[in-house]
Amino acid sequence: MNTERMLEIIAETKEQYDYKRFLQPDRPFMPRKNYCSSIGDPCLRFLVFQRRYGSQAKKDAGLQRILDRGTLLERHLYNELGTFGAEVAEPQFPIDFPDLNLSGKGDWMQKFSFGWAPVEMKVVSYSDRIKSVKDFMDSDQRYHRRYVYQLTAAMVAQDASVGAFLIFDPVSFDWKLLPLELDWDLWEEVVNRCREIETHLKAGSLPPAMEWHETWCMNCEYLDRCRESIPEVEYGLLTDPELQDLLERREDIRASYLEYSKIEKSLKARLPDCEGTFRAGPFEITGKRVERQSYAVEAGSYIRREIRRW
Repeated sequence: MNTERMLEIIAETKEQYDYKRFLQPDRPFMPRKNYCSSIGDPCLRFLVFQRRYGSQAKKDAGLQRILDRGTLLERHLYNELGTFGAEVAEPQFPIDFPDLNLSGKGDWMQKFSFGWAPVEMKVVSYSDRIKSVKDFMDSDQRYHRRYVYQLTAAMVAQDASVGAFLIFDPVSFDWKLLPLELDWDLWEEVVNRCREIETHLKAGSLPPAMEWHETWCMNCEYLDRCRESIPEVEYGLLTDPELQDLLERREDIRASYLEYSKIEKSLKARLPDCEGTFRAGPFEITGKRVERQSYAVEAGSYIRREIRRW
């Protein structure tokens, strides 16, 4: 088998896998319960929207690969811990609080010197920045905060006063354990959140909007439903007569550009990574190696723009 054919097979296999896992049409996610993995989201309104309308977010291949990687590493580490003599049990143990309509799963139980405790395995790149559980709560990543609430629910479900995070760094392949003592005040917040969500769903109401967060709010799939949480902005008026036409044209060709980018990426994976001239039907493809030069970028500032239609 020549290199060109091997590259074609690899590209075809990856394309089929991506379609099956990420790109095939999927049903909207309609949660009927509150989930331990998300109940700690900083925006309670987001959780109400998710229960009321479901998630219409398009599949994100990059995110799904990260989740798949985490699942594989979790299984591997669970087996490795047992091989090294650690006492582990109950992988994917259930968490269920019917009175709160709250459910989920914990990763596993592990025996320490003080007894059995639930363990949540989390993949965190460059994990040196996470030195304690407090760093999760203070993180600018909304899912980090969710971790602490999830483990708290697991501890209550297992009647454990202590739990632990196993933090695995996929960059350095290092890992560490971070203990978490059961915080009853935090659990009370979980209870109140679940009850408030159910109350709003029955009443058809919404909780107050959280304080505007540039990253979380701008990337939220429910942004259009949450207008009142958008801060008032003083708009400058642009009077260039051709500007709106250009913006309209930009929107018209945006879909074509995104499709072009996907095709370019697919072609890059399929074409041989070598110099030479090749024929593919009526197309001639020439490959020429270019040496990339390094250079220093001078310090300065620039305006980063985001254009969206209201």
